[in-house]
Amino acid sequence: MIAFRKSLKDLAQYPSAIAGMIMIFGFLAISVYAVTSIPYNEAIRLWRGGEGVWYKNPVAAPPAWTNYFRSEKLPESIVLSSSEGSAEKIITDKGDGISETLLTYTFDYSFDAFPQGTRSLFHVHIHGQGTVCFDLVDHARWERNSNC
Repeated sequence: MIAFRKSLKDLAQYPSAIAGMIMIFGFLAISVYAVTSIPYNEAIRLWRGGEGVWYKNPVAAPPAWTNYFRSEKLPESIVLSSSEGSAEKIITDKGDGISETLLTYTFDYSFDAFPQGTRSLFHVHIHGQGTVCFDLVDHARWERNSNC
C-alpha cells in the first residue's frame, strides 16, 4: 500500500499524467453509464445498423457534427413525413376511383451549400388493383421528373 501511494505521489508531479488519468476514469465512467442505461438488445440493434436504423442517412454524406469545424455549413439530412402532418395536403378526385394527392413541404433551409442529392422513400398501401404514379418536382431547379 505504501508503494502504491508513493507511485501516485510521483505521478502527481506530471500534469500530463494527471490529465491522462482523468481521461481514463472519464472513459470508464461513460462505459459504465452506457452499459447500464441502454438495454442489451437495443445496443446490439444499434451496433449492427440495419435498414431500420440507418435508412434515413445517406451513406456517402459526412456526419452533421462536421459542420462545427467548417466555415461553410454543409446540408444535413432533413426528414419530412406526410404521416406526421408536416405537409400541406391537397387531394383531387379525378373520377373513376382515381385521386391525385399533392403534398407541399415548407421548411427552413439554413445551409450554405446546395444539396448534392435527394432521396425519397415512399410507403404505399394499395387496396385492390390500381396504378401508383409519382411526380417529383424540384422547385429549386425547376425540373419535373416523372416515372409515369
